[in-house]
Amino acid sequence: MHKAAGTIVSGILVASLGIVVLIGWILRSPLLVQIVPGFTAMVINTAVCFVLGGLAVVLPIFFPAVQLKLQTAFGGIIACLAVLQLAENFSLISGVDWVTLHNWLADGNPNPGRMAPNTALGFLLAGAALVGMPRIHIMRDIIALRLLTASIIFIGVSGVVGYFLHLEFLYSWYGISRMALHTATGMATLGISLWLSWAGANWNQPQGEVAERRRILGTSAFVLFLVAITAGLSGFTILQKRMEENIGQNLSRMHQDRTLFFGNTIEHRLQRAAIVATRPSFTHNLRDLEKTGNSDALNLIKESMESFLRHGFSGITLLSHDGRDIVSVGKLITEPDLSIRLGTPHYAELLWKNGYLLRVKLPVIDQGRTIANVIAEQPMPVLTQMASTIMGWGETGEMGVCGQITTGLICFPQRLKPEIFKLPHVINGEQLPMSRAFDGKTGITLTRDYRRQQVIAAFGLIGNLGIGMVLKMDVAEIYRPIREQFQLALLLLLLVVLAGTWLLRTQVGPLVSNVHNTRRIAQENEARFRAAAEGGLDAFYILESERDKQDEIVDFRFTYLNRIGESSISLTRDKALDHYLCELLPAYRTNGLFDKYKQVVNTGESLVEDLQMNEPNTPAAWIHHQIVKLGDGIAITSRNITNKKLSEERLLHMAQSDALTGLPNRALFYDRLEQAVTRAKRNRQTMAVMYLDIDHFKSINDSLGHGAGDELLIRFAQRLKQSTRASDTVARLGGDEFTIIVEGLHSEADSEKIATTIMEAMRPLINIDGHMISISTSIGVACLASDQIITTNELLQRADLALYKVKSHGRNGFEIYAEPEPQPDSS
Repeated sequence: MHKAAGTIVSGILVASLGIVVLIGWILRSPLLVQIVPGFTAMVINTAVCFVLGGLAVVLPIFFPAVQLKLQTAFGGIIACLAVLQLAENFSLISGVDWVTLHNWLADGNPNPGRMAPNTALGFLLAGAALVGMPRIHIMRDIIALRLLTASIIFIGVSGVVGYFLHLEFLYSWYGISRMALHTATGMATLGISLWLSWAGANWNQPQGEVAERRRILGTSAFVLFLVAITAGLSGFTILQKRMEENIGQNLSRMHQDRTLFFGNTIEHRLQRAAIVATRPSFTHNLRDLEKTGNSDALNLIKESMESFLRHGFSGITLLSHDGRDIVSVGKLITEPDLSIRLGTPHYAELLWKNGYLLRVKLPVIDQGRTIANVIAEQPMPVLTQMASTIMGWGETGEMGVCGQITTGLICFPQRLKPEIFKLPHVINGEQLPMSRAFDGKTGITLTRDYRRQQVIAAFGLIGNLGIGMVLKMDVAEIYRPIREQFQLALLLLLLVVLAGTWLLRTQVGPLVSNVHNTRRIAQENEARFRAAAEGGLDAFYILESERDKQDEIVDFRFTYLNRIGESSISLTRDKALDHYLCELLPAYRTNGLFDKYKQVVNTGESLVEDLQMNEPNTPAAWIHHQIVKLGDGIAITSRNITNKKLSEERLLHMAQSDALTGLPNRALFYDRLEQAVTRAKRNRQTMAVMYLDIDHFKSINDSLGHGAGDELLIRFAQRLKQSTRASDTVARLGGDEFTIIVEGLHSEADSEKIATTIMEAMRPLINIDGHMISISTSIGVACLASDQIITTNELLQRADLALYKVKSHGRNGFEIYAEPEPQPDSS
């Protein structure tokens, strides 16, 4: 009796669902046809099949005399509609989907009014079951009917589960066959109603022990199936959500970092460009040129502009206030591939010509009026490199930078589309992430990109520059490891259910043990999948120890490595898995890594360190790796930190260099002097140290200003570098004090030649802000012969004494320190 009640309730629910949806299409009510706002709607043919299927299950209970005719007729209609819909899905026929009746609702269905292929397949099976149910005679028919109804339930349940597991991300074909959520629910309910209908039939009612055994086995098998599926899918869903959150957070953080870096780079280049237009000497010479037309002033302007070409500018043009070309240096881009006006106070454009360039137009202001305009261009290779490479972000990771035009978007070249291209704001009814950025929005979204590929994307504007940035990656690549684990989990669950059912047929006792094994397998899969998912942005390996007969570790065998791990060691999984580490990478044994791995296994203590890599098949120069013991093996997580190390080296260089002249500072000078003295003694060579300063520097600095003084120091430093050898060290100790370390001298006479060369190099006049300045220098020289034993401090003191002697004799000369003559003993 309870089976009949269940059949009636489930049949009425199915028929009611179809009737409600049909009313919705008649009244054009989105709520009735979609049930949940924003979801795909159930189409008219699907609703008709549900009405017929529900009635075909319920009516025979009240009118058993007409069961054969009723179920045959309704089942035949349902099967015919399903066949027609399948034919239309394969483009064999058309017109069955009633497009004109569905066009008013934009629900994202690419084919309005058409059933999904799996929906049509489910109804075809339901029609066959209804037609065959009244004609059951032998056991073979019963088995066929069970398979039909089980398949219908499976189609419905998989449709519901697909919404929570995002199967369209795991399998691209699922997006084509995805049914509406309420359609999937109705399909599962229809399958259950058919199951209950034949389960309550007279020909399916065993008696006595058979009935009891079937009840126990059926209930136990159902519980087993429910527990296995629930445990596996619950664990999988939790891991999937966690992975989505981690990837979203990482992508959002990367987007914030890159937009900030992009904006700061442009801001820094704007500030550098402003220096050109605001330089006092530049304005002064322009004023002279405007008043007198003096060619010397024009030459000084050009010389000043040329000095900027050494500091990252590719071209500078000076225009008069009425637009005439005064002077140009370098080369400006005449026909860029793309130019986007930036939202900056002064006119600035972001250009593309084989890379990013910044063009800035700035006025030259003199006493409140514009006397000229400067157009300066600066290439930005760091932004070009950033656009083409996204380290650690897979094969489809991509950064896009676009501007907005009247017809949509125009984008700079990027990793997967290395040319300028235009896009509309909306493709196939979906707004592009970049378009959302220009709507003032920022965030993470799962959508389709310009390639019609499903992606996860972080989007937002770059400051107030009027351009947007999108970081994205194909969902197919993100979900690739999940798909592999998902298929493995399904296979394991299927095997567990089959094995459990077989055991239940022999004895009920092993059920508890089987559930325990199912839970253990699920936990092991969860732990392995967690390690792969959470370490997905770094290289990750699992190595198993290989021992000899004395239980000593002789090698390690690859048991797992992720995609980034493949690229890090330049080996594919097929070539690495189940192969030995030292056979594939013999350098690991010679460079000490193998011994470190053994130590971690033997001691159980983890190892975390930065390591320089010199192997040719390793793309990273520096890696940060962490090694932990895992069973009788190790798990390794490594990250490419080459860029970080290069940044540290740049910072070290800045700490050891003089900010004004770029020469080594006092700290670096003393370090190099110690090394030079050591080398001179070891190689039995003569070396010298020179102390220099600029004669009368203070009076020049006081009369012309500190700006002129700084420029004089820069020019002086340049002349020192030009008049010394590349192997010599020229350093600035502070103020106008300079030193030179000269190595590899044959005698003191060589130091005299170098000092004379320096004196001659200082003779030409220096033009600073229109002032022709004559400078000279005083040089104190202290030589260190190979047989002398003195400290570096004593050597410096000697050079200082020699410099003092030059100054006492009137400056503008050099003096080589000589030991004072011993005084005769007066006694």
